[in-house]
Amino acid sequence: SSGNHFPLWAGLLFLAAFALRLWLAYYTQGYQSDIDTFKAWGRILNEVGFQRIYQQDIYLDYPPGYLYVLSLLDRLRLLMGLPEVSETYTLLLKLPAILSDLLCGWVLLRLAHPRLGAPGALFIAGAYLFCPAVLVNSAQWGQVDSFCTAILLGSVLLLYREKYPLSGALYGLSVICKPQMLIFAPLYLFFALKRKKWAGLGLGAACALGAILLVSLPYTHGFNFLWLIDKYQATLDYYDYYSINAYNFWALIGKNWAYLPAAGLHKSLLTLAAPVLATLCCGAVLFLSKRKDAVFICPAVLMVVMYIFGVKMHERYLFPALLFLVLAYVYTQDKRLLWAYGLVGALHHLNVAHVLWLFHTLGGNYDPQNMAGKVLAAFQLAAAAYFFYVCWSLYIQDKAVQPQPPKAGPPAWSFPTRHKLRRADRL
Repeated sequence: SSGNHFPLWAGLLFLAAFALRLWLAYYTQGYQSDIDTFKAWGRILNEVGFQRIYQQDIYLDYPPGYLYVLSLLDRLRLLMGLPEVSETYTLLLKLPAILSDLLCGWVLLRLAHPRLGAPGALFIAGAYLFCPAVLVNSAQWGQVDSFCTAILLGSVLLLYREKYPLSGALYGLSVICKPQMLIFAPLYLFFALKRKKWAGLGLGAACALGAILLVSLPYTHGFNFLWLIDKYQATLDYYDYYSINAYNFWALIGKNWAYLPAAGLHKSLLTLAAPVLATLCCGAVLFLSKRKDAVFICPAVLMVVMYIFGVKMHERYLFPALLFLVLAYVYTQDKRLLWAYGLVGALHHLNVAHVLWLFHTLGGNYDPQNMAGKVLAAFQLAAAAYFFYVCWSLYIQDKAVQPQPPKAGPPAWSFPTRHKLRRADRL
């Protein structure tokens, strides 16, 4: 039976996913400027130390969090005797994101099994692990969006369980790894406010701030953490464009790589409009929905709104929405979310793959207003519109498409059986 063989099939699924990633990571060229930058940061950090890295005359737009990982990877390179310019070291550099992919897939499998049964859980995990948009980000491009997304996943699951201090600490850890994780802050505010957990909100915020300061402490002189604000602001100011290869609304109207206006009211409105809209949409979903599991779709809502309408968006920033679309399906079992995942994931992959192809074939000498980008932008807007329709229908109008319950079967290894679903909800 499928239940008895579930451990075997799950093991084979993850082994295949890992093997495919290793092959892609070793034999396909990534986004070389990002990979070379990561290698240089790790080497320089180990040469000059934590407190001096941000005083160096180098391009360094990351906050301190992920620099620990790069420092460790460079030390492993030296221990293994690998040259900095080698395919093996590039593979090593991609491993944190690859392992994060597998961790996210395992969490989906773990949560889906008591709700969807063994075949459904394998399908859901496979749909994420073999999604081309997930593969291209970590195993091919060499970026670390999956690493931050895995941390965010743990934080949101803890938030669902109302473990506010731990959830806040993990969220702070994600923010200190990548600035764009700040996009998800409204989720925590609205969830706690709806449940009237004032103490939880305060504790969560304090733990988030504590995690940020603790991670930053080795880089800080005299406990003066104000440099962090300057670092985040400088990172935002550096990418002063309507769109940085994100095929969104701005790319559709010919604004890809177009400079934003000079400082003034116009620029402020352009910068703030999308975050305000995303915050309003997140609040509407959480406050108007009767479902507690609406918390799982909110990261996707925030990210899709920001990606489509926000300025300064990179092509990869939509990535976290994919995981939370699948997670939302696990809890609702509404197949329209799978359709949304398929559409958003396919078009996101085409966006990222097209940019990677342009880099490999033309370098920086390509027309940012190319027709392929505008066509993909139009399709991504259409996919976003369908996603918003599903969110409105499922979470606000409460018109769920009721799934068929999975057929009963024997319990499978250490996974909770269906009559223990309440216990599984506490994961």
